[in-house]
Amino acid sequence: MAFSRYCVVLVQALFTVLAVQFVALNLNSLSRGCAVRVLGLLLASWWGPGFYELDSALGGVREQDQFRLIIQRTGGLVDLYGPRARLLNLSDRMKIAMGRIPPDPVLWRDVDDLEKCLVALPLPSEL
Repeated sequence: MAFSRYCVVLVQALFTVLAVQFVALNLNSLSRGCAVRVLGLLLASWWGPGFYELDSALGGVREQDQFRLIIQRTGGLVDLYGPRARLLNLSDRMKIAMGRIPPDPVLWRDVDDLEKCLVALPLPSEL
């Protein structure tokens, strides 16, 4: 979420300030051409890797949490419990929408459901 704020506000403000500073410099055509190339290279070296993670064809993801790893490792299990079940279910829905996991996954349940499950018989063979 913070990344979008940077793109919308800070990057545009930075470009405006840099453009004003660049125009204020008294450069000849050779110096101006070199400066434009250097700024272009700096921008490309920063901008390109920033969006590389978003290209799913290259295996990139921009998830800083481990929901993706959890979803991958628990695929096929029947009884899923976690302290943040709501967030795990939300992550599942997002993965379904992106086509990364098959539809109709088993829903995650929270700690209260785990306590109820451990009281009832028969106990699950794997949690």
